[in-house]
Amino acid sequence: MLKVLCVLRVVCNFGTGGYPHLFIRVDEKYSVTAHLTRPNTGYVSPINAIRFAWCWLVGRCNIKILTKSNSNIIVTKFIRGDVAGYNKHPPFFEKDIYEVEVPEDEPTGTTVLSIAVRDLDQTTLIHYEISGGNENRTFAINPATGALIIARHLDYELIKKYNLNVKAFDGRHEASAYVFIYVTDVNDNAPVFDRSIYHAMVIEEEDRELPKMILQVSATDADSGIENNIVFFLSGEGIDVKNPYNSHFTIDSKNGKIFVMKALDRDYPGGHPLWTLTVFAQDEGGTGLASYSQVIVTVKDINDNSPVFKQVVYHCNVTENEDRGIFVTRMNAEDYDDPNEGANAKVTYSITENAVDEATGDLVFEMNRDTGEIKTRICCLDRENTPRYFLQVVAMDGSGLNGTATVDILVSDTNDSTPRFAKAIWKAQVEESNDLFITNRSILNVTVLDDDEINDFYFHIPETYKAAAEIFTIEAIGDRVGAIKLAKPLDFENPKQRPGFKFQILVSDIGEVTPESAHVAYSWVEIKVKDVNDNAPVFRETTIEVNVSENMNIGTTIGHFFSIDLDAEGKSEISYAINQRSDKLRQFSVSKYGSVKLKRQLDRETVHKHFVLIEASDNGIPRKTSTATLIVNVLDENDSAPRLSKGYFPILPENHPPTKIIEVSAVDDDDAARGNGPPFHFSLDLSSSRDEIQSSFAVEYNAKGAGGNGTATVFSLRGFDREIQKTYYLPIAITDSGNPPLTGISALVITIGDENDSLMESGDKQVLVYTHENHPQDTQIGRVYVKDPDDWDLTDKTFNWADKPHSNFILEEDSGMVTMTAATRRGQYFLEFLVHDHKHLQYNVKASVAVSVNYVPEKVIVQAASLRIAKITDEDFIQTWNYMKNYFIKSKADLFREKVAKLLNTVADNVHIFSLRLKKSRPPVTDLRFTVFDGQHYEAGILNALLMENKEDIERYIGLSIIMIGLNECLDENVPCDGSCTSKFVLSYKPYLVDANRTSIVSVNVEELPECVCQATDNFNENLKRHISCHPNPCKNNGKCIKGKDEIRCQCPSGFRGPRCQMLTRTFEGNGYSWFPSLATCGQNHLSVEFLTLKNNGLIFFNSAFAVSLERGHFSKEFISLELENGKLRLLVNYGSVTVQLKINGTENIADGQWHRVDLFLDTRNVRMEVDHCMTAVVQEPHEERKGIFDTSSCRAETKVPSSDRYLNVNGPLQVGGIRPHSFLRNPQNTFTPNGQSFSGCIRNLMLNGYLYDFSEPLLQNNTHMKCKPFENICKGDATTTSNKLPGRCDHGHCEGSLSHPICICQPGWTGKTCSEQTVPTYFGNDSFVKYALFLKPNTYSITVQLRFRTWEETGILLHMSNQFNQEFGALQIEKSCLLFRFNTNSHLKEEQTIQLSHINVSDGEWHLAAVSRFGLNVILSLDEGDGKWYNESFKSDSRHLLMDVDLQEGIIIGGKVRYSGVDIFTVEDDYKQGCIDDIRLDGHLLPLPPNTNGTRWAQAADFQNIVENCISDDQCTKVGCLAPLVCKSLWMKHECSCKEGSVLSNDRKRCLPIDVCSHNPCMNGGTCSLQGTSYWCRCFQGYRGMNCQLSQESPDARFSLGVVAVSILFLIVLIIGVVVFLVYKKPKRRTHKGKLEDTQMKGLRIKDDSRLEGYKGESTTACTTLDLTAITLPPITDNHQGDTVNSFTPDKVKEVNLAIVDVLQNIQGKVPSEGLPNILHVDCKSPVSTSSCKKKCRTSAECVEALLRYPSNFHLRESTPKEPFQ
Repeated sequence: MLKVLCVLRVVCNFGTGGYPHLFIRVDEKYSVTAHLTRPNTGYVSPINAIRFAWCWLVGRCNIKILTKSNSNIIVTKFIRGDVAGYNKHPPFFEKDIYEVEVPEDEPTGTTVLSIAVRDLDQTTLIHYEISGGNENRTFAINPATGALIIARHLDYELIKKYNLNVKAFDGRHEASAYVFIYVTDVNDNAPVFDRSIYHAMVIEEEDRELPKMILQVSATDADSGIENNIVFFLSGEGIDVKNPYNSHFTIDSKNGKIFVMKALDRDYPGGHPLWTLTVFAQDEGGTGLASYSQVIVTVKDINDNSPVFKQVVYHCNVTENEDRGIFVTRMNAEDYDDPNEGANAKVTYSITENAVDEATGDLVFEMNRDTGEIKTRICCLDRENTPRYFLQVVAMDGSGLNGTATVDILVSDTNDSTPRFAKAIWKAQVEESNDLFITNRSILNVTVLDDDEINDFYFHIPETYKAAAEIFTIEAIGDRVGAIKLAKPLDFENPKQRPGFKFQILVSDIGEVTPESAHVAYSWVEIKVKDVNDNAPVFRETTIEVNVSENMNIGTTIGHFFSIDLDAEGKSEISYAINQRSDKLRQFSVSKYGSVKLKRQLDRETVHKHFVLIEASDNGIPRKTSTATLIVNVLDENDSAPRLSKGYFPILPENHPPTKIIEVSAVDDDDAARGNGPPFHFSLDLSSSRDEIQSSFAVEYNAKGAGGNGTATVFSLRGFDREIQKTYYLPIAITDSGNPPLTGISALVITIGDENDSLMESGDKQVLVYTHENHPQDTQIGRVYVKDPDDWDLTDKTFNWADKPHSNFILEEDSGMVTMTAATRRGQYFLEFLVHDHKHLQYNVKASVAVSVNYVPEKVIVQAASLRIAKITDEDFIQTWNYMKNYFIKSKADLFREKVAKLLNTVADNVHIFSLRLKKSRPPVTDLRFTVFDGQHYEAGILNALLMENKEDIERYIGLSIIMIGLNECLDENVPCDGSCTSKFVLSYKPYLVDANRTSIVSVNVEELPECVCQATDNFNENLKRHISCHPNPCKNNGKCIKGKDEIRCQCPSGFRGPRCQMLTRTFEGNGYSWFPSLATCGQNHLSVEFLTLKNNGLIFFNSAFAVSLERGHFSKEFISLELENGKLRLLVNYGSVTVQLKINGTENIADGQWHRVDLFLDTRNVRMEVDHCMTAVVQEPHEERKGIFDTSSCRAETKVPSSDRYLNVNGPLQVGGIRPHSFLRNPQNTFTPNGQSFSGCIRNLMLNGYLYDFSEPLLQNNTHMKCKPFENICKGDATTTSNKLPGRCDHGHCEGSLSHPICICQPGWTGKTCSEQTVPTYFGNDSFVKYALFLKPNTYSITVQLRFRTWEETGILLHMSNQFNQEFGALQIEKSCLLFRFNTNSHLKEEQTIQLSHINVSDGEWHLAAVSRFGLNVILSLDEGDGKWYNESFKSDSRHLLMDVDLQEGIIIGGKVRYSGVDIFTVEDDYKQGCIDDIRLDGHLLPLPPNTNGTRWAQAADFQNIVENCISDDQCTKVGCLAPLVCKSLWMKHECSCKEGSVLSNDRKRCLPIDVCSHNPCMNGGTCSLQGTSYWCRCFQGYRGMNCQLSQESPDARFSLGVVAVSILFLIVLIIGVVVFLVYKKPKRRTHKGKLEDTQMKGLRIKDDSRLEGYKGESTTACTTLDLTAITLPPITDNHQGDTVNSFTPDKVKEVNLAIVDVLQNIQGKVPSEGLPNILHVDCKSPVSTSSCKKKCRTSAECVEALLRYPSNFHLRESTPKEPFQ
């Protein structure tokens, strides 16, 4: 019998079913047996493997078990028991008596003694206990270690000694000892003062005999057994503990005498009438207990303060012309002496320097000596003579001490002076106008001078100037300013108005009065009328109708238009153009002189009448245009050959004798009225028919048929066999009666009807199914195929399953059609059938169908390569059998796959043609889409480029013609769109079947359809309709999507600064390139890009259409190219015919190491290029008779596009920084081509129509990198080419500027040279504002403003800028919760313009960043640095009034528009209230934001009101309750009752339902989304992995960091330990188990012990703190319920789990918490295996790990949610 080494019982709490007891026995061979018992049931079961326990050796036999369960409760208990023949020796103490002293104040839990016990049986366990003497259970002993601890509080006064009896028990023997504990006394009574408060008095400023005793305190101590030794000390007012020499008081520490050390000051501001001190008494010489009392010292006052006025100067007003004795002001002086001490604080007033009236010599003012009231002493002050007086006043106390102040008295005005005009004559030149611009149009401002300040100005044109008064009005628009406005339009063409006007105006300062009043003044006004372009050209004839033959030669003039313009005295230059909407096919052209010519051939049969709109435009600003109509009647020519009147498809039965087949007639598209039609003549065309046709068929002409138009009858001349040939093409020649006659050949297709006259043979069929994974449905996949020459014998056949029917397929027995059900999953299927021919009595002929089902991710479908092939049907493309010669052939599809695979150096099986569709049948044209998966899917741009580069080679190899690469229905411009044309991708979820008998393909149903929309606008509108969601993640490059109240934002990794985490910048080395998706252009396009370089030559970008042969038979020449040539910009654009070139030949070389911006504007007629917003343009505003100047020759170039072209259609890759391959340039028809030299430098911020390109992942790239490397090196101080380096890094910003002058541009909310200082926001209340005085004059042509704000309010001006008179202004404001910018640059009249972001709600309480930039009339407005709907722009080429002056003193106001209502009284219009503003930048300079900061080097906060520092919001849910099921959510300054995160309110508003995150399918690349609580998991398509299937198996993004690898290894170690049953420590042996392959060896592994797992808190394990594990044996896994041994942990399974773990960790890297992995991973049952049996296999952590190993197809590992336990 084996000796039992130890027995262990473990009590485990599993949460349900009571507390099972686990008994573990270890014998001398270290064999472990275990039994599990459940209380109340008596159930006992053997345990072969302890799956939920981790075990290891601590001592020789001291085994401890850590059980980990759902409740995470660990209870370990050791059982004492006799083990026979094992415990031989008793334990014994080292002493019989132990003695120890313990102070009475020792805290409970303190170990007072550790008792040492020895036992010769080294493996036994010792148990300690106190058997006696333990009064009140004051002490306790650790039963395992013998540590004696204090359990209750000790008290020397109650018990002074304890006699304890301690026993030790080893399970069989006992030993005992005595412990005597002596309690010692401590000091526990503090001294007591004889008073609670002491009082003393000191005379103010007394400085004699210092220090001087003022008081003595005393205290006693109740402790009798301890020497008192009381000491005293002070604290409180006037006590400096650190430096006693600075103290005003001190105390003798022994006797308690308190001394004053310094003279005391009683009076304000630095004095104290009372001094409050605290005196302390402490025993034991200052180390024992202490008590305190209060000492109050009163300071007696002396008269040592003079009266003081609060202000040095007082300002006040008094009205002129008033009687004497008028109150002016009341003065008040303060005396800080004690008013209760005699006359120390008694103050009297007097005027020491008074004003004297010059006329009488009398004093002007008087003052009351007691009250300080000042009044006038004389009558009738005159402001015009003396507007201001200064008085000197004095205040004196009872001892003669005095103080003085100055009184500044301003005499207020009354209207007693006559006004006068600033000029005797006013002159202005005014543009003629029309009715649209009359209202409130100011043409001239006049200024009035008046000595009075208070006036009521009234302006008027006297009645004597009646003619002028009918056209002009004048009204006051401000203080002393009158505006002359138009009442009627001016017309330069009117002879009476052309000379101009001269008239008088008057002004009164007392309102409307008679002209003879003394308060009236006059002045002259001269106004000249300036001719403007207000008349459109007038056509001599508005309609011209012409008849034109359809075969007229191109270039022939068909009409002429003439027009005149009344403007410029009839000398305007008029140009002509055709409205392209009336000529969408560009068939006409018009010269600049009005001659209309034929540009493209007409076709009467297509359009018989054209209405062409001719536009005449003058050269004025703005241009005026009028329209005339050219009606073109197209006359017929006999140019259309006759043809058969319809599609005849006669059927001639096989084996039939000669017979009549059919009678046919003809039609002709030409005009029969002109003789170009019937009657027709028919015959068999001998030239194109073979001898076989001529001998087999006959055509008989019937001249009287079809009512005399002629018919033909077709006869057969013999019998036919369908098995030899199925169809015959009979060429019938049809001749019309035109002059000359025209003959056409029509092919009559005669089908030989089948007769079931052949026997069938066994056949097999291959079916390839490609389907959209997320939309399965029942799908026909083709008919069962048997080899049978007869193909019209379905009525004689029936089809049956060879065996039982397949559950995923349905067979139609009559037709043989096989339908695949929606439940069919991806895989290979082999189906067998039996076919019966009842006519020939053939039965059970075998037929097989092999079906391959493949899922295609939607991303692959959308981004696949595509091409169009000619003269072949979709059936012929996949045909593998030659029916004429009866042998197998390789299909065109297989040849295509082979060729593409060879070009990519892969295998043909990796090339998937998943979509095949017949585009049209006559002639046949077929579209196909394909992808290549070789570890990852190739981008469409790469595959399309591959096809283009090897097009001719592919055509030769396959034997077909490719007519388009990259399907785009807008390339030919045959779609009649007025504006933009977009080739729209249309995906139908109903599959498309192509059945070619032996083969069939079920493909994804996709086609391209043209739409007359702009792609960017269309996508934008679609995005507006979509629910705002973070699923799928709109943030690129692993950006984190943050859901706000109304919008989403992206939190981006470092360096990805785009609004959707785009990489905005790339570096090019001078010999590389990068490819990106093609430019999605529209009818109106704006493209901008920025670059930085030191090289004079280099291509910035290039985009072209693939040089493919289109259906019209010509090569596409369209492209756009932007490059640097000799340091100047060069733009090439070709819309399809002629290449136009634009160059900006400015004086400066822009390859200067600074960032430059290029803006390109392209529409259907014009191309314009600007550089750096035309900051180098020469601008001069128009003034009076001086014309405005806007010379843009240094920064702008523009031209017109040839009228035959409409759009820029490009479908090739956008090539940035260089061109690859150069074959894209080889087009001899292009006049200009790019130089193609690669770019060296940096390119950034490529934006098309408001959307930024992501430069992170090019389709192809060579010698290019993300970010701007040269710039980064300089910013880091690594560059050697410049001495201007940044002093350190940009902590919260990025490096900008130039290569020679880098600077830090701070993130919003940060400032400082290195962006290390946070800005402080300001809260704006009601009627709040901040007004600035600027120290730096803003540029009048351009200005940039940026600020942060947050508010719930729907309206308010954030920032207002203006000139001195507010005529030119700009306002960044919120209106109806949207951000907008209003501005006016014309100081003479109001021409307000507005740009806004109308789709974003900014009144959501969130921080937003608003930015606006103005360059002349061009404005860019953005929100939160965004693109798309967060971005808007308005670019105009108008050259008038481009400058805006901003006043230095009052030009910038934050928070509203301020109006002055009186002295220190302001009215705030469009008040921005109850919101915060932060980080205001004007042209990049930070403006101060009070009250935190009042001034910077750029500006000073001159005035502000009702603002508060910081933007803090308390918890808004305090004392707020929400009705269930809603909960309170604290927002900024308000709360919201809503559902918890992850749920939404139901429609009945009674429940909170979980958000279906799968509704928008966050799984990428075809992954399938399944809900998992409030989260989801993705089942990925082949070749993809990651949380959202975003990573390809071979993607560079999937490479692990060292940190992730380390974490995965650590987790694998924990995983292995979690399934180990026991460890061999003493004598490690290799153990074998049934069903196990071999042991897994892990050497050198060391695991540190964690003291937190021990049985007693704080107790350390001394037996073994680290373990050397020389071998780890994995036991077999047994089922929980049956006890059967199942599959063991094979190395492959361990590897599989390891890969799964690493996959999850790859997705969550960077999120591992400090406490380790148990909070981030989770094992789940895979859907649809969500049964109870599945869940029972995964109830605990270890069980889930086992389940993952045993059933990898039913379980998966994922990231856990925050509330889930570790599994």
